[in-house]
Order: sequence, then C-alpha cells, then structure tokens
Amino acid sequence: LLAASELARAAAPGFAPLLVSLLRRLPFPGDARLLDIFHEHASFLADEEPQLLASAVFAFLRLLAKNRLDPAPQCLECSDCGECKNAKNLAGCRENLVSFCASVLRDHTQVCELIGRDLVRCLHELVLVQEFHELWKDSMLGRAAEICRIGMPGWCTAMAVSPEMETQLLFMMNNVRWGNQKRYQLWFARKHLMVPGGEERIPDIVRFICCGYHPTNKVMQSGVIARWAVIGWLLTSCNKSYVQANAKVALFYDWLFFDEGKGNLMNIEPAMLLMVNSVSQYTDITNMLLEFLFLLVENYDVRRKEAIAECVRNAFAVLVKKGVVPSLDILTCCEKLSPMLRQKLVAFLSSASPEETEKTCGQPIDEASKAMDLNNRVCSN
Repeated sequence: LLAASELARAAAPGFAPLLVSLLRRLPFPGDARLLDIFHEHASFLADEEPQLLASAVFAFLRLLAKNRLDPAPQCLECSDCGECKNAKNLAGCRENLVSFCASVLRDHTQVCELIGRDLVRCLHELVLVQEFHELWKDSMLGRAAEICRIGMPGWCTAMAVSPEMETQLLFMMNNVRWGNQKRYQLWFARKHLMVPGGEERIPDIVRFICCGYHPTNKVMQSGVIARWAVIGWLLTSCNKSYVQANAKVALFYDWLFFDEGKGNLMNIEPAMLLMVNSVSQYTDITNMLLEFLFLLVENYDVRRKEAIAECVRNAFAVLVKKGVVPSLDILTCCEKLSPMLRQKLVAFLSSASPEETEKTCGQPIDEASKAMDLNNRVCSN
C-alpha cells in the first residue's frame, strides 16, 4: 500500500492496474489506507484516470451494499480469523467509505456514470443510507434514466468478484461437466459463501456470470455446466430473502433496459434458459422468476413503467428471434406453471403488436391464450 501510494503520487506507469488489483481484493487488513489513497488523489484521478476512480467508487459501493445490514459478523469457530478482522475493519471505516463515495458522486458525476446502469443498482441498494438518499434526491434522480441506458462495461464486471472467485467460477463453467458439478459447487461455497458476509456476495457473482463471462459456442456444446445452472444453484443457496431479491434483480437487470441495437444478448440469456430448463423438474423456480420479473416491471421505476415493459418485451422477442429458445410456448402453454402467471405473460406479450406477439409466442395470440396442451419434451413429464 505504501508503494501504491507513492506510485500514485508520482503518476508512475502501471500504478492504475496495481490499485485495481487491490480494489478487487476488498476487504483486507489495511484497506482503510487504500481508501485514503483514492481520497487524496480523487481530483487527479478524475482528470487522468477516470476509469480507475469509477472502479474505486463501484468497489466501495458494493462493499457497503454487502455489509449495510449486518454489523461485524463472527465466525462460529473463532473470533479472530481473517474474515472477522476484515469485517471489524470495515465497520471502523464505514463513515469514511460513505463520505468518499458521496463526495465523488457529487463532484465527479460524469466519471461515475462510466459505471453505467449498475451505478443505479448500487444506489438503490444503499438508499436507506442517509447520505446516499439525499444524493439520490438532489442530483441522481433526474439522470437515472439516461445512466440506465449505459450497459455495464467489461472492466466494471471484473470489480464484482475477487480474482480468486473469478478463476474458480471460470474453471467450473469451462471444465466441469454436467453430473460432476456438486462437489465443485460445495468447494466454492465453503471457500466464498459459507463465511461471514459470504451470502451477500451472491448478487455480484450473478452479475459477473451474466455480464462478465460469455462462453463460446464450442464451450456451450462441450457438455460443461451452463451459466444458467450455476445461477440457479446460487439462487437456491440464498437463505436471506433480501439477498435472493438482490440476486434476482442482478439476473434480470439488463432485461429492464434492453435495446436490441445496443444490448448484449448474452447478458439476458441466462435468465431465459434458467426459466425454460427449470420448468419440468423445478417449476417453482420458473414461477418464482416470472413472478419477480413482473414485479420488477410494475414497481422498479413506476414513472418509466411502460418503457421498462417495452424493453422486457423486446428481450423476450430477441431471445426467440436469435434462437435461444424456439418460442415462448413452453411458458405460455405449460400446465405445470401457475395459470395466473401464464395468463399474465400472454397478456403482457399481447401489449405488443399482434405480429410481434405471434412471432414471440410462435402462434396467433387468440390461440395462445387458449392453448393448454403442449407437445414439448420439457413439459411432457
């Protein structure tokens, strides 16, 4: 940290990657000094290394979001392990973290907008913190719609997880074949989730999988565990309702602002495949996700509800158009799903033009609303 401070002070070549590496390892003993470095050089970084400053704001906001509801936790086995020390250290510098993030958001708003729509997601999770609540009302509320049009950049997705987490997640999704995943999932959970504050990391892990890792066709056809399956496992690993809600927001977030011309299909694919592939044996997961998606459309931003609904309809249409799923019959016609949700989905898609709805559902809308029998292998059991 002393070397990083001196390199930053001298604006030496290579100081930015060093600081990014440290940010990805938060929290760690001495991280208060890292905060001091960014606080001291904020104005310089805003002019010369705006991406680095935005990375710091995102990393510190996520750190606050993951720990805002829980005081310094204690491990069951001990009271002096590294995780407990890090949690206590965070509690000690929380006020400085909030002050730094609020000041940079206020003084360097354009730099922070580089984070894209996930900046809004972070602030929503922290809206109960007084400083962020006031900042949201005073300066961010009017800009939120514009910021949400900006997708999460690649350099930002890397900030969501530690380097060790990234390596292990990529190993699972590139090398572990179906049927062998349980022991690797347990290994990952023991290392990263079954520790103080570990469960709160799940929303960021989901976000990383959706936006930070897009497998090639070769990988997808190789028989390794798919992204949607890893996300499904993570959702069922949530014991706290607010963590599961935040994880579902992370999963569907790009749906709410999807633009076919600018959006990335791979960001929205996992949610669709998770719903479709769960409908046979794990129907409750599909019901849960569809219900939550409708809740988001209705309540996430009531002032822009129609715009969000149109983005979600576009997401469904593009997923069918690009062949991710052959049609939405599997959802609109499957008797295993909640009848209310099926009817709601058909009505929701009907709000689009009849031609678009027919393309999406795979059949005329008047027939889709009545169809109850589906000769589809997923729903045949």
